[in-house]
Amino acid sequence: MTRATPRPRNARLRWWHAALFFAAFAVTVFAALPARWAATAVAHATDGQVRVVAASGSPWAGRGDLVLRVDRGEVVLKGASWRWLPARIFAGELALKVRFDGTATGEVVIARRVSGLALRDAEVRLPMAALAERVGPLRAWSPGGTLVFRTDKGRHEWESVMK
Repeated sequence: MTRATPRPRNARLRWWHAALFFAAFAVTVFAALPARWAATAVAHATDGQVRVVAASGSPWAGRGDLVLRVDRGEVVLKGASWRWLPARIFAGELALKVRFDGTATGEVVIARRVSGLALRDAEVRLPMAALAERVGPLRAWSPGGTLVFRTDKGRHEWESVMK
């Protein structure tokens, strides 16, 4: 009777090897999601009031143009970029820093919390002419200057915006 030679102990596949492989695979797939995924999520979450077009990059760091639906028209904010702020998870929120380098300029932190949407650390400038050409009541008025949206040390929260 021949005796089977035992396999070396370190060559045996353990259950946690497979679990580690599948976890690494899932993280890789999740991290490699295209920015189009974020664009679809934004449009769905805002009922089409805000859309991201020409998106590139990933949901975690990307670029695109924001389209805001206003008074039966659309205002296009070209040159927006975003970056995920992973440390904000410890504060109980998913947060992005959005930077505008086109039609609008400046930046804002947009955070989704259980209680609603929070905007903070904002200073965004938009030429009134860009807004007036798309918003009916402003067209006849022909305003000049710059619209500035700013939050100081606090935050503005809207509980019903994304529910």
